[in-house]
Amino acid sequence: MKPFEPYTLLKQNRYWFFSGLLFMLMAARTLTGVWLGDFWQHAAVVRELATNPLSPRHPQLLVGAPHAFSSPFSFAVALISRMMNLDPVTALALAGLVNFALFLVAFRWFIVSFFDNDGEASSFYALLFVLVLWGKDPWFWSAFFHISVLGFVLPYPSTFASACMFVSLGLYLSHLRSGGTAYYLLLIPVVSVIFLSHLPTAVVTCVVLTSFSLGFPGRFLVKNIMALFAAFALSFCLAAAWPYYSFIGLLTAHAPDFHGDSRMLYQQVLIRIFPALVGIPLLALRLRKNILDPLAVTFLGLTAVYCYGYLSHRWGYGRVISHMVMMLQITLAAFAARMESRLRAGTVVALSYAGMLVIAVVFMVNVRVYQGDDYRKYSFLSLYTEQYDLVLSDLETSSYLPAFGGKVIAQPFPVYFVPDYAERKRDLLLFFSQPATDEERMAIIKKYKPDYLLIRKALSGASPAVYNSLARFGTVVYSDRDFLLLSLKEYRSDPASQGRTK
Repeated sequence: MKPFEPYTLLKQNRYWFFSGLLFMLMAARTLTGVWLGDFWQHAAVVRELATNPLSPRHPQLLVGAPHAFSSPFSFAVALISRMMNLDPVTALALAGLVNFALFLVAFRWFIVSFFDNDGEASSFYALLFVLVLWGKDPWFWSAFFHISVLGFVLPYPSTFASACMFVSLGLYLSHLRSGGTAYYLLLIPVVSVIFLSHLPTAVVTCVVLTSFSLGFPGRFLVKNIMALFAAFALSFCLAAAWPYYSFIGLLTAHAPDFHGDSRMLYQQVLIRIFPALVGIPLLALRLRKNILDPLAVTFLGLTAVYCYGYLSHRWGYGRVISHMVMMLQITLAAFAARMESRLRAGTVVALSYAGMLVIAVVFMVNVRVYQGDDYRKYSFLSLYTEQYDLVLSDLETSSYLPAFGGKVIAQPFPVYFVPDYAERKRDLLLFFSQPATDEERMAIIKKYKPDYLLIRKALSGASPAVYNSLARFGTVVYSDRDFLLLSLKEYRSDPASQGRTK
């Protein structure tokens, strides 16, 4: 029997200790109630699906159109919200922690399955490097997992889709090794859920699975590829049968806002990712040993997708850069795992746990920096507006509204399946602009017939003249230091009421 080594337990369980620390940090961040970006879109979807799980309306606009975020993930969160009587914000925040737990388990499963000899060490370094091996000002987007953004994207379907991607890799590697049919059959619904949850991650999943099929040794290559493509086809058919939105319609939809917003993924690229670029020579060495090395082929495949997005001006494909960088980080993790055997056990453990401590400190600093907007100040909307009331408000405020109050005319994020959406945004910008006349504003009120006008008093760029002009359009039903809520039910169709106050 080998003598007990004091560092064995800590060394062999670094991944799980690190995962536990990260989970506690994410739970603490979740309790702050600070959310940014797309979170409010997803909360609105959860609210609508919880209210009408079988026949939901559009979660944000008062139109008869589906919404592309009505995914299996959102549906599951909505059911939990409905059954447990949780508000959509709380339900989605808790789902984020479940997402993270799934991600941690699935990520390790994939790493240990791929790196047979040193999977334990590789999984720890891979998780560490995915969090920290980024340059200056990395992209603050979903499906990115650096330490600055991690706490904000956990409730997103993209995080769930990424976790499912690693589940699919674990299933596929198990299928290739054992030939087990069960693993192959499970792969089909998992990939289908990825298709419906986050299309950019679905693209990455197809590239990664194909690359691992090509590079897996000891199996008949053509048979692997044909079986995998058959799985893709079946997964696609399952996704096409999803009743809450048209998956095929989403694939063919024209989305200029989506691609326009994504153009920044091609800006300042090297400075944002430069630490991970150290992995490129290591990938080249892997290719030299195996021309079909799965990590290298995945990186090259994703690079081709990224370049296609640039050349075609379909900038949305640039979102694969997150997983391009992840392939470099995993390559560096495998190298670090091989090199650590040259260090004393005590040194390895000490450096590993020092790295965990640094991560915790950096994360807590970021939590203080990103204080964000306290969503609780919008809670009054549920007391004064019904879910299917139409509320006229500025674009920025309209992104929050559907999670708490009624529907809106437009909001700043891309929306599919609504043909007049660009016109809606223009009308909203005009209504809250300083040059707009009372006649133009009244025409917009008559056009959309909103029930309420919500004025954000601290609206960026709004002058007192604009505020005073807007305040004349309705009857005050609520006022605090941040907002003024006016009822327009008396005025929206009466030209003689223009400019009247109460």
